[in-house]
Amino acid sequence: MVKLIITLLVTSALILGVATNTFAQEPNNKFGIHIIAENDLPEAAALVNSSGGQWGYVTLVIREDERDAVRWQRVFDQMRRLKLIPIVRVATRMNNSHWEKPVAEEAVNWAGFLNSLNWPVKTRYVVLFNEPNHAKEWGGSIDPAAFAEITKTYYDTFKNFSKDFFIMPGGLDLAATNSESTMEASRFFDAMHTADNFIFTLFDGLASHSYPNPGFSGSPTDSGKTSIKGYKWEINYLKDFGMREDIPVFITETGWVKSAGNLEENYERAFKETWSDPQIVAVTPFLLSYLATPFDTFSWKNPETREFYPQYYSVQSITKEKGAPVQTHSFEFQSHNIADTLISDSEYSFSINLKNTGQSIWSAEDDFFVHIEGTMDNKNMVVGKVPTTEPGALAEIPIRLVTSEPRGIHSISLSFFKDGNKIGDTTTTKFTLISPPSINIFARFLFDDTHDISVEMYDGMTRVTKFQNLSFIDGVLSIEQIKGVIPNRDYRFVLTKPFYLSKSREAKLLVGTTNIHFGILLPLDVSPDGELNLKDLAAFSVNPFNAIMNIIAHGP
Repeated sequence: MVKLIITLLVTSALILGVATNTFAQEPNNKFGIHIIAENDLPEAAALVNSSGGQWGYVTLVIREDERDAVRWQRVFDQMRRLKLIPIVRVATRMNNSHWEKPVAEEAVNWAGFLNSLNWPVKTRYVVLFNEPNHAKEWGGSIDPAAFAEITKTYYDTFKNFSKDFFIMPGGLDLAATNSESTMEASRFFDAMHTADNFIFTLFDGLASHSYPNPGFSGSPTDSGKTSIKGYKWEINYLKDFGMREDIPVFITETGWVKSAGNLEENYERAFKETWSDPQIVAVTPFLLSYLATPFDTFSWKNPETREFYPQYYSVQSITKEKGAPVQTHSFEFQSHNIADTLISDSEYSFSINLKNTGQSIWSAEDDFFVHIEGTMDNKNMVVGKVPTTEPGALAEIPIRLVTSEPRGIHSISLSFFKDGNKIGDTTTTKFTLISPPSINIFARFLFDDTHDISVEMYDGMTRVTKFQNLSFIDGVLSIEQIKGVIPNRDYRFVLTKPFYLSKSREAKLLVGTTNIHFGILLPLDVSPDGELNLKDLAAFSVNPFNAIMNIIAHGP
């Protein structure tokens, strides 16, 4: 009767939304692996993202004395590039032969640390501790009530930091017996429930250690509590304590020891049959690479040859899903260099700068793009591809404008998209189209030669345009209808003529006509290369007569 009343209370709590810890499970690649060191990430990706797969899972452990934000952000960034989803198991620290017992005061430190990192995907999978039905995993003692209390404290603390945390209690050793150092799983679950009747309604997923026992050598077709289907026993047992029967399952530890034999066949059959269960979100066998005792017997890498055992290649060859985890896409608009005033009938190259403030790596190949629209014809506005841009970096995206529209005020709007879905706000800018400006150049040439003149315009170090074969008329060289320039901007103008030293002047290009004065130009460029240098001296010394005649020939 008491059990029935508790069940009714739990059911009511679920209906009323007390335990609304549901996460939408997107199509995913459930293949994963457990690793010890971040150096193993490339080989892990080559395993779990093979044969059509992307966004497989990696279970990794972070100890209390390893909370280095720089290090783990670097790890998460690498996982983002490799398209790997982390399952982080939080741990205390080793004290002689056992792990220290967690304390409630560390919950806020853990949540703050993991919340400070930019995760590869939106959902942040966190497992709280490990196999607490072993005394060595819980400060040297077994205390189900304390485990229930501490995990609830950590759950609440993590959720207060971010609802994106997906919290699971540490998996139990389902093969453990009742002894001084271990406790059988059902007894441990019972004691947890006695301490807190709602503890199993709390968590977002089930982290299960469904090993093929006995001796980590059972058949992949076995069923029951101590088989690779152990998670089913857990769900069936805990449903009476309020755990959802459809709870997402993460098999964060499983696997055969080397002595079991037929490992490649066992893993292939397990992944294709038992672990194809749609309730299972991820399977991360223990362990990719461990080259010393006590876990070398589980290692998929040979400690002597450093080559992988056959199961690595067997699992690698299995067809996998192209996962599609939800990521946060966001940006900050930094700047654009589109001028306020442009010249009609011209062509311009501008750019916009966007900062990636989200989780995803932008690229045109992943269908990130900028859409442009405005008062100009669409064919006259072209936006370049979004370059590969990691979080925190700037993307410079080119824009080409052809100003064939009528003069007057125009506007363009720029919007950022991923897979056809708009991200963030639209940026709008306005500019005015005006008639092309002109320039008047004033200069004197020794010997009064005013023909064969060239004028170049530079924007910084970039040449904008060049006018050639020009002549002075009545002391003035006029150039009209200058296109492709920006009024009210400073340009450098360079005046040249063969055998004369060139001159340059800085001037602001005005909306109407700009007057530029160069003064006197001297015919001293004997080489000729536009400069007075040793080449001119050498040319004069080799043949002074020819040098003088060249100077005179370019006179009047």
